[in-house]
Amino acid sequence: MKQELTSAPILVYPDEKRAFILDSDASNFAIGSVLSQVTEGSTQEKVVAYFSKALSKTERNYCVTRRIHGNADALSRRPCNECRHCEKSEEKEDQADKANLAEPTVKQVFVINRRNESEPAVGIVENHQDISQSQPYSWFHRWTHAELRKMQIDDSDIGPILLWKEVQDSRPNWEQITAGSPALKNYWSQWDRLLLKGGVLYRKFETDAGDSELHQLVVPKEIQEEILDKSHNHRLSGHFMAKKTLKRIRELYYWSGYRGHVEKWCKSCDACASRKGPRKKANASLKQYGAGHVLQRCAMDIMGPLPVSSRGNRYVVVIADYFTKWTEAFAIADMEAETVARVLVEEFICRFGVPEELHTDQGRQFESELFQHMCRLLDIHKTRTTPFHPQSDGMVERFNRTLEDMLSLVVSENQKDWDAWLPYLLMAYRSAEHESTGFSPAEIMLGRMVTLPLSAQLPRLPDETDSPRKPTPKYVLELDKTMHRIHEIARGKLKLASDKQKKFHDKGAYNQEFTQGDLIWLLNTKRKRGISPKLQKRWDGPGKILKKLSDVIYRVKMRPKKKPQVVHHNRLKPYIGEDPPLWLLRKPSISEAPQQTVTEVENLQKQ
Repeated sequence: MKQELTSAPILVYPDEKRAFILDSDASNFAIGSVLSQVTEGSTQEKVVAYFSKALSKTERNYCVTRRIHGNADALSRRPCNECRHCEKSEEKEDQADKANLAEPTVKQVFVINRRNESEPAVGIVENHQDISQSQPYSWFHRWTHAELRKMQIDDSDIGPILLWKEVQDSRPNWEQITAGSPALKNYWSQWDRLLLKGGVLYRKFETDAGDSELHQLVVPKEIQEEILDKSHNHRLSGHFMAKKTLKRIRELYYWSGYRGHVEKWCKSCDACASRKGPRKKANASLKQYGAGHVLQRCAMDIMGPLPVSSRGNRYVVVIADYFTKWTEAFAIADMEAETVARVLVEEFICRFGVPEELHTDQGRQFESELFQHMCRLLDIHKTRTTPFHPQSDGMVERFNRTLEDMLSLVVSENQKDWDAWLPYLLMAYRSAEHESTGFSPAEIMLGRMVTLPLSAQLPRLPDETDSPRKPTPKYVLELDKTMHRIHEIARGKLKLASDKQKKFHDKGAYNQEFTQGDLIWLLNTKRKRGISPKLQKRWDGPGKILKKLSDVIYRVKMRPKKKPQVVHHNRLKPYIGEDPPLWLLRKPSISEAPQQTVTEVENLQKQ
């Protein structure tokens, strides 16, 4: 609406030779005015400019009439000051609406004449036609019969049919059109449905209900794209998909192959592609990664922020072992790299040993130089998830949700004691049987069941209290056999659980293969302050695939001066538009080609 009010023909350029009219109105908080003119050859007023002014605290106490009169001179001078060629010459008061209002709204009309004919107007663009053509959306152009007839005659497919229609009623012989295009033959086959109206070729079309007959304009190739643009891209068309756009077009227009043209036009619309998702959502097949022994692969994440506890903690560092499912959680006050690294070393590594691999997301504390240096120092193979794809670290993400559920059931109303409950909840989790392994994390990690306070309620049996203690070497051998047996069973069950999970996941998998150089859209997961995500475009782009790093990982470039980024397959969809930015069409130089190290490839393959 705002753009329409500030575009031709509602808004016009001022004419120095004609009088100006200032129409003012006031509310409780502001006063506004519209500068207008009666243009040449018309009896209606046309808007030249809009003005408004907020009322001061004192002016708000005035009655409506005083608000108008008190600001009348300023409002009348403001457009004159900007145009610098007007002066007030006559004042009229319009109070026609007073009879119907409890507190009448006073309107004053000021007729403003030119101050000096020789003084040029500042900021007035004289070429009105060029400015109107520069607008991306303008009112529909109305073709004349002469224009349509000329375009149809000049069209190589429609012209012969129109000329034949004017000189004969019967269909031409097949020999006359056998060398013509498929479109010409299509029009020839519909000879009986074609008719002339005012020298222009139309086609008879019966509605789906069969109760009326429409006459469709046979559209020449010269204006087919313009009709597609107005029927789909125009602000009054709504960017609907092919079905609704096709129905709108066929009520007025027809040309050979128009159905395919409409479908292709709608699919290649960049505005639609930036907002609407693909018909089938991308979902790459699940990649399996199995851990075969303790601390072969660990995951680490930070949960929070949570309410600040009475001990000053706000976050939780979660560390989990992929094989045993043993999980540790430590409350921390901040999530700086130094704090996180200290917790990992002092609380986990000093107790259980150094893990071979450590998998994290791309949080700044995990990507910091301090944390990376610590991993190199301890010979830890560091891997990471792809951005905005938490499924790459699903085990620890799922534990975070479980921990949140358990905490919500035990914390007090002020939620300041959540960190005091962590040790108790972790003991409960480690002693419970895990669905994937069939054992509790404590059994696989420690080789024995954890004695719970619940067992203290039962009296000990005589054979338990009187049985002699086993020698240490024998106990160690039996413990080794027990853990070996538990680990073998756990590995088998983990494999079965992994296969079951992959089979279930891959039922809905849909892989869209991309190759180097393909143009793509990237799912936009960023949120801007002050911008509603409901009205935000969901896809960013178009961009380009620089390199395929694995079956589901790609390196892409979304802006000419922006660094490439590594993204997951599920955040991509193909670009099928016909007008990509020019920078996407040029070939990258050797210096711009991404160089992938062997270590990076190995990390991404494991992701």
